[in-house]
Amino acid sequence: MGVGGAVPPPARADPGRAAEVPGVVVNATRGERRVEDTPLRVEVIDEEEIAEKVAMTPGDIAMMLAETGGLRVQQTNPSLGGANVRIHGLRGRYSLLLSDGLPMYGQAGGLGLLQVPPVDLAAVEIIKGSASALHGSSALGGVVNLISRRSGEEAEHSMVLNQT
Repeated sequence: MGVGGAVPPPARADPGRAAEVPGVVVNATRGERRVEDTPLRVEVIDEEEIAEKVAMTPGDIAMMLAETGGLRVQQTNPSLGGANVRIHGLRGRYSLLLSDGLPMYGQAGGLGLLQVPPVDLAAVEIIKGSASALHGSSALGGVVNLISRRSGEEAEHSMVLNQT
């Protein structure tokens, strides 16, 4: 069968109506699917949950991530705030850490995971497994995306007190 045989005949279009084309996305299965049929599961820790956990341990994002099933935060350089996130038991080098969609680097330089103040986060998105292979070879285990809070119209002040 040639290429011409695989293409359906052109439909007659109404002059006043636009044709509806379903949205297509290329995902980790390397096939084309509609967005509604994509088998991608994103876990989200929202701002309310972050605020609850900050009250328990301010300045520690590791506890918040460790409570998510299948994730384990492992400190690599405590003095510099370097840490790996192990997803489904894979080494930290197979987990991609993003800050607002951009890669974070904490072991050789840049910003470490444990240096991120939780009070500055609006949400944390977690993708586990092979569907995260869309992000490259460093994301075979999964992806953790830290989404920053955006400033609003009014000034905002907050203070966290903790006693040990």
